[in-house]
Amino acid sequence: MNENRGGPDRSHGQGVVDGRQPCGVRPRGEHEVGEGEGGYARELTAEEQASQQAVLVTVSDASFDQDVLQSDLPVLVDLWAPWCSPCRLIAPIVDKLAKEYAGRLKVAKLNVDNNPVVARKFNIRGIPTLVFFKDGDVVDTVVGALPKAALAGKVAALA
Repeated sequence: MNENRGGPDRSHGQGVVDGRQPCGVRPRGEHEVGEGEGGYARELTAEEQASQQAVLVTVSDASFDQDVLQSDLPVLVDLWAPWCSPCRLIAPIVDKLAKEYAGRLKVAKLNVDNNPVVARKFNIRGIPTLVFFKDGDVVDTVVGALPKAALAGKVAALA
């Protein structure tokens, strides 16, 4: 027992079990880490790294047509601003949906403060606004924060 903490002495090999690191602990270096056997960290394949990077894209006024309107996949666009509390509230929900529907749905984030042209084009009057696109057309719009189950139902109908 460690006399200072009242718990086991963790001065040697802290966070390492049998030479393996628990998931969530990043080894030294620039490697991306995924969950391996028994919940321990493993290096991601190049395909997994590309898939994680493509799950959520940031779009701008300049890239909107190419990233959203010309997308082969249905697209969920989260129109938000950094000062918006409800936007920050739904951000983790949108992130989870992006991961769950990876490969079937593109999820894009657009900061309306930095990109007013798109916000005006789609008559965005309140945020957060989630706009669902399929084949370049708006098929649904949600204004305000909704629970994950409600948003997942809309995404499932789209993807």
